[in-house]
Amino acid sequence: MTWIVMLMGFPGSGKLTVARALQARLERSGHSIGLVANHSIDNIVLRVVNVGGQNPVPEGTSERIADVRAAVFQTVQDLAAPTSSFIFTNHLTDSVVDIDVISRLMAIAEKRESAFVPVRLLCELTEIERRIRSAERRALMKECSAEAVIRSVEAGEMVLATGHENELTLDVTNIPAADAAAAVERHMEALFRRA
Repeated sequence: MTWIVMLMGFPGSGKLTVARALQARLERSGHSIGLVANHSIDNIVLRVVNVGGQNPVPEGTSERIADVRAAVFQTVQDLAAPTSSFIFTNHLTDSVVDIDVISRLMAIAEKRESAFVPVRLLCELTEIERRIRSAERRALMKECSAEAVIRSVEAGEMVLATGHENELTLDVTNIPAADAAAAVERHMEALFRRA
């Protein structure tokens, strides 16, 4: 069985760290796993528009990022080896754009005959505040402002609940990434046994 896993959570919740740990676990089990982190898509465009420190980013940047994401999704769908699985990461909420991202990934999983597994990584704000200021995040051009996350939460923003039958919600506030990855892998194994 192949997989399309989407790890969703606020900036600083540990999506990339959990994704890397999950990728390593699955590869040790013999799976071929591609990791597509949201910043790897976003940064292709952001590095171009931010040459010379242009801030804020120009209007139309989000649309160009969406174009790159669409190209990556199409490549996974049409060109990736049929035996490959993929882990995606993103900060997805109940916005129309984010719901479309999930719908497209579900369609890709169906076309590839892969199991789709959305995973909501929840984390308390105090822990996000601690995690979000890392040097690694800055180097990857990731959100480093706890204040931006706090404003989002105060405005009522929540990590997208897809309603998909394979969805897993995991509170990662007090657990190491390796343990979170193990929990996701156990969930995937249970889905495999159920199929």
